[in-house]
Amino acid sequence: MAEIVRRKLARLLVNANCFGESSIGSSAGDRLATLIRCTEVNKSAKTDRGQFVLKLDECNRKLQSKLNVDHIANAMRPNDWLEGVDVVKDKVLFRLNRKAFVKGVLEHISEHSATFGFNSHLNRTTYCDEQRSWKEIGTLKVLVEFSSPNIAKPFHYGHLRSTILGSFVSNLYQRLGHQVTRVNYLGDWGTQIGLLVVGFDKYGDARSLEENPLTHLMQVYVKANQDEALREEALKFFSALEKGDARCAQQWRTLREISLRELSAMYQRLNITFDEYHFESDFVPRNSLLRGLLDEKGLLKRREDGTLCVSLPEEKMEFTFLKSDGSSLYIARDLEALLWRKSHYDFDRIHYVVDQSQSDHFRQLVATARAVGLTLPTRQVLIPFGRVKGMQTRTGRVQLLADILDEAERIALANMRGMKVRHHHQDEAAVTRILARSMLIVHDFREQPIRERDFRWEHIMQMAGADSGFSLQYCHARLCNLERKCGVQWNEHASVELLGGDAEHQLVQLLARFDEAVHQSFSSLSPHPIVNYLIKLSHQVNSCLHSLYVKGEEKDVAQARLHLFRCARLVLSNGLNVIGLEPLEDL
Repeated sequence: MAEIVRRKLARLLVNANCFGESSIGSSAGDRLATLIRCTEVNKSAKTDRGQFVLKLDECNRKLQSKLNVDHIANAMRPNDWLEGVDVVKDKVLFRLNRKAFVKGVLEHISEHSATFGFNSHLNRTTYCDEQRSWKEIGTLKVLVEFSSPNIAKPFHYGHLRSTILGSFVSNLYQRLGHQVTRVNYLGDWGTQIGLLVVGFDKYGDARSLEENPLTHLMQVYVKANQDEALREEALKFFSALEKGDARCAQQWRTLREISLRELSAMYQRLNITFDEYHFESDFVPRNSLLRGLLDEKGLLKRREDGTLCVSLPEEKMEFTFLKSDGSSLYIARDLEALLWRKSHYDFDRIHYVVDQSQSDHFRQLVATARAVGLTLPTRQVLIPFGRVKGMQTRTGRVQLLADILDEAERIALANMRGMKVRHHHQDEAAVTRILARSMLIVHDFREQPIRERDFRWEHIMQMAGADSGFSLQYCHARLCNLERKCGVQWNEHASVELLGGDAEHQLVQLLARFDEAVHQSFSSLSPHPIVNYLIKLSHQVNSCLHSLYVKGEEKDVAQARLHLFRCARLVLSNGLNVIGLEPLEDL
């Protein structure tokens, strides 16, 4: 409905010649429609300010034409759905007939159900500020690399951020109709592998490895890092591994198999899936096409110490590509992987979801790829996030994600069992796992991903409070319970004109804004606009549930309210799904 209204209002403005003599082109209506937005829900407002707003500065700048505000009020006459137009300072406010607006929004949600909010024109047309131009977005082929831990190290809280953020970005693209490939790029190569193998020979214990593989390997890794005597031996091991030594290769494969088994169990617990697993070892540059391209472009330079470096004078960059003994570095393997992926997947967009400390690495990666002729998108190749402070595998200062999930599940179960009204589940443990995931994910997604975080156990303890993943799931389950036990059947043709109060209108207004929250998340590739929208929606739903009774009301009123609450449940479900959560129907 919001999309339909935006297009109608845009057509009225264009057809009424509200841009005067300015030429705004044949696509003006569609572009103007993307600039008309639903107004924020304001409970304290005593008058109806209007359901839609157009900001004049943004309109004039992006359409490069000036809207004639003096002409608007006279040109846009009231009709059966538009009650009036007001120009207030730098905004145009559109007042719609309440009954028509409520009816249209609820019909639109019911009709589109699982696709509501994702099939909006807002995400098919975009304005690029840098180029000052509009671009139509067709179906994209998108590759998202995320999670990507190093092997033989336990999954800790710091790894969680890349994993859930990358999963969200993948979900969002997919829900918007694009083709997505989810890639987990595991770090199974490099000097740290040598350090781990030689460290295990000195500090490892076969029984401990069998009982708790990754925790024991982390303990070994920490001790090996503190043992300077092992450093040279680790370098020799890795050099032999790169040259194909059979014994070294067998030790490396054993570590990788153990890691994959343990990581798979953690991904299953998080309900995270991948389309492809790639390994650093798959992209060791031996007589590679990449090296040939770098040579051909004159970008390789041999230093006095024997190392081979890439030199990009125009970018003021120079970095080591191969060590003096011929061993490859991380950047070399990443470049090989990028070149292969472009050839294999022919993606339109590629995103690396990594912490912001790797920004320089990815600037080198992108600049080098473009220097050898690879066409890369300009939009957010790197999706950075803030690190979880205090997490250092080398020193053993980490909080294992398994321990955190265990505690979150304990808190979720205690809260669930402490409810005044509780239902019995066929699988209480499964519900508890979903609640624990919900608590962790919503806690992380409430703020901008780029912000660094402190890990504190007291934060985990508070994850089941207000504005949490637990409270969102509770709101959804409450709506499902209402549908089951209200005593009336849902009727898609309910008399929604009976929903005439401010509370009903404010809830409908908020439902209409869901596609804008999705658009904000897509523009920033950040989940926090959607999550904060869902929190506001849950507040409005809970407020309405306290005042708009269904059970015991007259049939027409009850069915109208049930229809409203069902639409709210559909939107809440869509939002939970896209952030990676299974909506619960019962607590």
